[in-house]
Amino acid sequence: YPASRIWQINQPGADPAAVVDLADGGERLLICRVDDDAVWRRLDIVEFVFLGALLRGLTLLEANAAASAAGEFDLTNALAALFDAPLVADFTLRPINP
Repeated sequence: YPASRIWQINQPGADPAAVVDLADGGERLLICRVDDDAVWRRLDIVEFVFLGALLRGLTLLEANAAASAAGEFDLTNALAALFDAPLVADFTLRPINP
């Protein structure tokens, strides 16, 4: 569903005549809490694949490969966005060749 559009037209001050066309399809959204506010932003497919891979427990190397396979992906920018959000709660460093 077009969740952000549904949310937008249900906010105070929104146009009461606004409608949502469910045929517009779904969205990929990152929703998180910052202090007392819920914030969201749309994700493109490579960001969605990258975050999904990390949430499934894949390594950074594996998540990078998955996102790169989905399209043009910049790991440096993706990591900067995660730390800026701030969405990184924990990470583990492992040797590449044990």
